[in-house]
Formats: sequence, structure tokens, C-alpha cells
Amino acid sequence: MSKSQPETRPSDSVAPTTFRDKAFKSRTLFLKDGRAVVVENYTVTTSDKDVIAFLGSHADFVRQPAAADSAAE
Repeated sequence: MSKSQPETRPSDSVAPTTFRDKAFKSRTLFLKDGRAVVVENYTVTTSDKDVIAFLGSHADFVRQPAAADSAAE
């Protein structure tokens, strides 16, 4: 079975980042390259740099603090 979406290359990945959607509990957004970003229960978690940049520049999304940051030391 062929995939319609390109696979994420390791260089495109960073630490998982969570965003909270201030406007919708669930919805699907699409990047310019056609990839879907799915919001479920007001949140999106991703490690894709393009998705992080897209959500970071979108007015409806707020980046959530990483739980591991506060427990790191």
C-alpha cells in the first residue's frame, strides 16, 4: 500500500512539542505541502519542525511548556 504523505526524515524531527488550540476542540489543518495536522481534545503534539513553525505562527495555537523541562534536574 502506498502512502500519500511524505515520510518525515530524521533531520526534520525535534523534541515533541505540544500546542493548545484556543479556538477548536477538534479540527484538521493542512500545510502548504498537503500534510494534515489534526487537533484532538484541543491539542496537537508533534516533533516535525515544519508543523511546529506552522502552529507557532498561527494565532489560535499556544505552545505548551514541556513537562520534561521542569523535571529535568
